[in-house]
Amino acid sequence: MVKLRFLGVLSALCMLAAAPAQAATDCKPAVTAKGKTFISRTLGAYPSSLFAWRAAVKEKHGSPYKSWRRASNRQIDCKQVVIESGKKRWVCTRTALPCKYKVAGIKLPSLACKKEAVSS
Repeated sequence: MVKLRFLGVLSALCMLAAAPAQAATDCKPAVTAKGKTFISRTLGAYPSSLFAWRAAVKEKHGSPYKSWRRASNRQIDCKQVVIESGKKRWVCTRTALPCKYKVAGIKLPSLACKKEAVSS
């Protein structure tokens, strides 16, 4: 009986420790950005749209908001388009609400550099 109670308390503590210590503090209006056209959807158009979205958010709202992972209502639309030469290319468009997060209740230690060099 004591073991079960201990395991219950331990699992509850593990769940609390695993719970995200971040809370959305501020979300801005949706930002939409279109990437460049590429032959490859996966290797070109998809990452290009991420870079375009981050750049657009940074320009409009600043660096603290440019994390795609922290954004809300994320949408990615990739489609094939025909360019002037008649060739098919991929282009992706991203839309999301950029959000700024803060770490709640955790005090991070300050980092201090050592003066002496380390070698192995």
